[in-house]
Amino acid sequence: MNIGLTAHFYFKGSGKKKTVTWMEDNPRLQQKEKDSDKVVREIPLTADEVKQEYRRLFTKHKNEAKSITLEDTDQVVHIIDLTDVRNIELTSKEDIDAVQTDLRAES
Repeated sequence: MNIGLTAHFYFKGSGKKKTVTWMEDNPRLQQKEKDSDKVVREIPLTADEVKQEYRRLFTKHKNEAKSITLEDTDQVVHIIDLTDVRNIELTSKEDIDAVQTDLRAES
């Protein structure tokens, strides 16, 4: 399943807005053994769960005064300094076409 995400970054002072749209293909959360890199299981994520994980990542990077790098659906790389951002609106949706493709019967 593909998840489409759109983030609207609103910048301090100037009030300018930057919008970035990207796709996550088959997003999964990996559970690993304690004190090891061995993956115990992978859990598929829904659109809302992917949005929640990105919200956590953006908040963490903003609190640590870091930039974030995103590649959009046109393969353009965006580097955004989150210390200059006052607000982020994040939306997500499941890509219905990708799911339907998987369900088609073979001829």
